[in-house]
Amino acid sequence: MKPQLRLKTLAAAVIACGALLLPHSAAAKAKTLEDQLLAAAIAYDAKPSAQKLDKVKALIAKGAKVHFALSPTQKTQNISPLNLALFARNYTLVQTFLEQKPDLSIPVYDEVLEQPLLYAMKHADADKPSADDNKIVAALLAAGPNVNTFDHDGALSPLLFASGNMPPFPVRVDWQEALLKAGAQPNQQNNEGNTALMSTSAGNLQALQLLLKAGVDAKLKNRNGATAMHYVCERDSALTGKPDPDAETRIRLLKKAGADINGMASPDADIPLGPPLMAAMNSKNPDCVKALLKLGADPDGQAYANPAHSVEWKHDKAPLTVREEVLSDTIGMYPAELVKLLRR
Repeated sequence: MKPQLRLKTLAAAVIACGALLLPHSAAAKAKTLEDQLLAAAIAYDAKPSAQKLDKVKALIAKGAKVHFALSPTQKTQNISPLNLALFARNYTLVQTFLEQKPDLSIPVYDEVLEQPLLYAMKHADADKPSADDNKIVAALLAAGPNVNTFDHDGALSPLLFASGNMPPFPVRVDWQEALLKAGAQPNQQNNEGNTALMSTSAGNLQALQLLLKAGVDAKLKNRNGATAMHYVCERDSALTGKPDPDAETRIRLLKKAGADINGMASPDADIPLGPPLMAAMNSKNPDCVKALLKLGADPDGQAYANPAHSVEWKHDKAPLTVREEVLSDTIGMYPAELVKLLRR
């Protein structure tokens, strides 16, 4: 799945969001200093020049606010200049606005309720972040925001986002390192109990080593009873179907850190979940499954914490094992290469 295409200019962002309600156009005479600043920023982003940037700075010098809490009753403006600069991914404007030391605890859209740092990270190009994307994130970090704040529903913090907790966005080890240096708490858990390691970071050796060194507890469980070991075979989507030479090293590191290679999920899990080996059977990562088996994963252990999650299970029978569950598949749920690994 490709991340949504992002608009590249402030003017286009205004049109797409429907968030700005200026009386006529961006070029029209605005009523407030903030309206004028927003219009000047749009003009600069559309066609940068020193003269246009000077106009932006002059309006700031007159007292125009670069970021502020939004009012649902406000009729002329529903987006701050900083918010719009972040949406447009314009480093020059972002840096100019950050020089005014705005309150970075104020969220960007009222509806979204994301603080500027997380918002900027989510709006970077997921496939190949530009130099400006990275400079914007670095500038925001240098401005000293609270790096441990979650989004409006408690699902994402900057560290969890950088750790791959929001597919298809990949792991960003450089951002993880910067966030940890800025004070990100390594064991923070979201509303589902997930840590930074309960993501594709467990399938990324560099990220795994960084997080373990920072103090992430590999034994922590999420709401479904899963640990980081349940995620060890998951990798960024670009690596799907490719060799995984680091799998055994990652599993050994997690075992050493206390993660149970045969740890069973909770019977009350929201999703079909059992031990790490069962979770790995959907990973399309045969190298990792082989490594799990080599290092002690039990194919004859129970497949799911809740036996009813096994399609072929009968209520008058014993729960299916991982091997039985996989070998009884008749609809191609599991890759053939992984099925072969469990044949006796």
